[in-house]
Amino acid sequence: MLWKRILSAVVGIPVVLYVIYQGELPFLAFVMLASVIGMREYSNILVNSQVKLDGSDFKLLYFSAVLMPLAAFFSIEVLFAAFISLIGLILIKGILSYPDQDMNKTGTIAMGIIYPSLLISFLVLLRQIPEVGVEYIILVLVVTWASDTGAYFTGMSLGRSKLAPKLSPKKTIEGAIGGVIAAVLAVIVMNMFTFSFHLAIAIAIGGLGSVAAQLGDLYESMLKRIAGIKDSGNVIPGHGGVLDRLDSLLLVAPVIYYMLVLI
Repeated sequence: MLWKRILSAVVGIPVVLYVIYQGELPFLAFVMLASVIGMREYSNILVNSQVKLDGSDFKLLYFSAVLMPLAAFFSIEVLFAAFISLIGLILIKGILSYPDQDMNKTGTIAMGIIYPSLLISFLVLLRQIPEVGVEYIILVLVVTWASDTGAYFTGMSLGRSKLAPKLSPKKTIEGAIGGVIAAVLAVIVMNMFTFSFHLAIAIAIGGLGSVAAQLGDLYESMLKRIAGIKDSGNVIPGHGGVLDRLDSLLLVAPVIYYMLVLI
């Protein structure tokens, strides 16, 4: 219902902005909570998809949801050390469990460690950047919001050609282009007041960020289609689950992080 969406936004947005501003442990705790809830939703998707995982598999997934953001709090080197260690655990478990642990099961667990645990941890990496961490997190939110909004309204008014008809029938190529343009314009405007990127860099951040946002949205749509569910969860009244709200942002964060590192 619309009133639930509005109420969730009125309550949720100030809370999100507060923890972003606070940074450090409050922001880490917030991301870890989102990671754990997102992993619960991912696990439910697996159950609905009839992927046969045992209790130790789910424990490993939840462990990764806590470990990855915590590792990112220290550095990207620690994050990837944690990631490689978890992948190693999957391989060891697969060897010891053979022939029960097939390739599909191993790949599903590995993907769970990447999505959402690894991807969401880039928010922590961005926030930990001295002096500009808050601005970089806001940049991720702006790119994601502008891309989603631009794609929605352009698709509604001009959409004719289906982008992925079997996966998401309402999404159009025109809407996707509108999302890219909206994200680019939003970054250019933000750049005028907050950053000092070269115009080409601002355009690249907006353009590539929008592409990442739309891919993230489509990927989660694919997961829900496979599982036969409408929403990933119901933790946010009127908005569905955490993955429903973060699907676009999960890919935008690492893309912007690496673009900023290269800059």
